[in-house]
Amino acid sequence: MTATKLNVQWLEFEMDQPGTVPGNQAVPLVRVGVTPGERRCPSCNSLVYSRRHKRCGVCGQALPASCLFSADEAERVDALLRTERQRHRAWLKKAEAA
Repeated sequence: MTATKLNVQWLEFEMDQPGTVPGNQAVPLVRVGVTPGERRCPSCNSLVYSRRHKRCGVCGQALPASCLFSADEAERVDALLRTERQRHRAWLKKAEAA
């Protein structure tokens, strides 16, 4: 009978820094120059899940500009989304052909 030895390595990372990814993995938003971070609605203090929307998803109040993407960041995110959609479509065509 043979046995396989399991080698588990736990990755240590800072819990107090929002948006960090353990193991130096590339986050798409960081690659295009958008800094991730936790933002909260000033009206209801709920977490803002999307910086693309102008209103809070919980209370419906207008979000301040500091909670939204800047024009430059929004353009970079849109470019990233277009690129990822194209890559996905190409992958689907390749998968269908196989």
